Amino acid sequence: ESVRVSTAAEVVPNMSRLVVASFYGCASQVMFILYFVMTSAFDIALQTVVFAGATMHLYCAERGLLEYLKVLMVSVDETCGERLYRSLDHAIGAALGAPLKLAIFHASFTCLLP
Repeated sequence: ESVRVSTAAEVVPNMSRLVVASFYGCASQVMFILYFVMTSAFDIALQTVVFAGATMHLYCAERGLLEYLKVLMVSVDETCGERLYRSLDHAIGAALGAPLKLAIFHASFTCLLP
């Protein structure tokens, strides 16, 4: 009966594999979380800058885009240009007003929900 005694030379490589595998697993999770947080923060910052810039330019404009379009349409053909401008203005107003009317309609009936 011989009892085998494990030496430090046999135990250390197995422990080092376990330590490296654990460290790699934790480090990869931390790097993934850091990557996700940084890309989300960059995306939020970029969208905020674009939204604020576009809003500021629209707010500070002396005339709207439709006014420039009206000048172009009327310069091409006065009667058809004016009529096309009015229909375009009406269509844009309807496209922006429809979701607002729908939201108001649904909001007015939320009191009926149980």
